[in-house]
Amino acid sequence: MTLLGERLAEGMDPNDLAPGEILEHATWHAQTDNGRRYEKRSVSVGDISSPENRKRMNDRLDILNDWLKKNPGAPIPGDGVTNLASDAFYQNDKENTTMQYWRDHYMPEAPALYNLQRPHDKRLFPGHYIDFYAEDIFINALDSIAIRARSAIYDSVIMKYVSEHPQQDFQALALGAGAGIPNIDATVNAKQRFGKTIRWREFDLSQTSVNLNKVLFEEAGIPAEDVDARRGDLKKAYVLDSDSVDMIDMLGLWEYLDRDRCVKALQEFYRILKPDGVMVVSNMLEDRPQLDLNQRAIGWKGVKPRTIDELIEIAHDAGIDTEGIRITISDDGVYAVMEIHKS
Repeated sequence: MTLLGERLAEGMDPNDLAPGEILEHATWHAQTDNGRRYEKRSVSVGDISSPENRKRMNDRLDILNDWLKKNPGAPIPGDGVTNLASDAFYQNDKENTTMQYWRDHYMPEAPALYNLQRPHDKRLFPGHYIDFYAEDIFINALDSIAIRARSAIYDSVIMKYVSEHPQQDFQALALGAGAGIPNIDATVNAKQRFGKTIRWREFDLSQTSVNLNKVLFEEAGIPAEDVDARRGDLKKAYVLDSDSVDMIDMLGLWEYLDRDRCVKALQEFYRILKPDGVMVVSNMLEDRPQLDLNQRAIGWKGVKPRTIDELIEIAHDAGIDTEGIRITISDDGVYAVMEIHKS
């Protein structure tokens, strides 16, 4: 039996969840092939999409994914090169142009994620207009659903941490913060639910993301002194003092780092994390649905899909006790969200 907000979740239909609500199915002790022990959790996450529209959209996207599997030699989109699946996804021969604008102006940088998180906000598009097809993608496509599920899982980790610690103010660090949507939501929730404050230091390589980040924090009513967002990569944070930060967010950055950089980042940020602090990273799973579509049609360049065993081995190589790690996977099967608690 699991508590879901104020309701008991036993026997509950996942389709009845409100957007962002989490239904925990099971948590158990797992082990890698190399004998590394960790905790694993499976959940359902409520979403704004309806079951019928999810099925309709993803049946169509499955066809494109299957075509890519059958045509391994199809070119990877980029620099004017396309393939049939990419053309179909972006509606290259149609009058619907929002997805083409999204591809040409935001992909594969952090701003591209914004409308997956806030599908109805039209500020990033000419004339503040989003066509029906793009809105359908932003709401119902598997990758859009998975991004929102990842954020909801992250929020649940942060809320649990905030609720269990007595201090009123928390120091937080975000690497590859993008527009900062998960951190904005967590900050607002911490204030509304517990009367507590999260103060952020955020870095992202995209100046567009940094600018949008500042605007969105202000619109959420978060004081300017509680967020320091600036352009820069993760190395900018390596100079921070040891044991100086309560929580660290690498939700959207980790999967872009090669293995050696992942190990280095974990070592540095584990040092920076306060005792009893929490760090959250995520990685696209190697066996996720529609992987070919994501990599070879939508075109998320630079993402390095991994297995859960690989994530645990990286943490082990960084000198972290893996028994203090919990990995959560939602039933969309796209991301592993890994939380690391410093003893």
